[in-house]
Amino acid sequence: MGITVTWDDEEQTMLYLHFEPEWMWDTYYTAIRQVETLAGTVTHEVDLIVDVRDVGRVPGDYILHARRGLSLLPDNFGRAALIGTGAQPLLSVTVDLLQRAFPVWKDRLFFAESLPEARAELARRRGSSE
Repeated sequence: MGITVTWDDEEQTMLYLHFEPEWMWDTYYTAIRQVETLAGTVTHEVDLIVDVRDVGRVPGDYILHARRGLSLLPDNFGRAALIGTGAQPLLSVTVDLLQRAFPVWKDRLFFAESLPEARAELARRRGSSE
């Protein structure tokens, strides 16, 4: 069990990260490296869809690792939609804290209720920034 990273669209503008029920920080950093590798194959901006609907327990030191993970994202990272944080209040609080501590993330991280909503909102935000 871990985290899978795949392209979500043929245009390779969105990466889909699916967090499985049992994952650890080493698999998180492996996923970040996969994001960096895949995003490095294109020259345009790449957005992330982070699906945590199936997550069980969140490993400890989550704020430290979340912050570090954000700092490791590639230069062509755009925005990230988080799906399933309603079932994971701890993740919602973490994102809120990160947005307050690092205002640059305020408009780049947002919550979505479903995969279609995440895709639509990323497309809307991508269109308004071009």
